[in-house]
Amino acid sequence: MVDHAPPFNAVRDDSLGLEVRPIQRFEEAAWRWQIERYHYLGYSRFSGERLRYVALFRGEPVALLGFASATFHNGPRERFVGWDTKTKGRRLHLVVNNERFLMLPS
Repeated sequence: MVDHAPPFNAVRDDSLGLEVRPIQRFEEAAWRWQIERYHYLGYSRFSGERLRYVALFRGEPVALLGFASATFHNGPRERFVGWDTKTKGRRLHLVVNNERFLMLPS
C-alpha cells in the first residue's frame, strides 16, 4: 500500500500540444497581471490555501486558473449539500473554490 500520493506533474497531451501545470514562483507576477487586466473580476488576493495554474498550447499560455480554500459561510452550499454546523466543521476542508478561470484573449 502506498502511504502518500505520487507527485503532481503537468497534465500533458503531446498529440494536442496541451499542458496544464502549476505556475512557478517567477510567473506569479505575470499571472496576477493577466488576471487583473483580462478577468472581469480583476485580481484579488485569495484567502487561505491556494493553487494557480497555467494552460499552455504548444508552449503558449492560453488559460489561467486559480483555486482557493472554500469560504466558511455559504448558506446555499450548506443547504444544497445538507450540512449542519457540525458536519460543515468536519467536511469543509474537502471543498475547493474556483476563484478564477480565464481564457486569454490571444
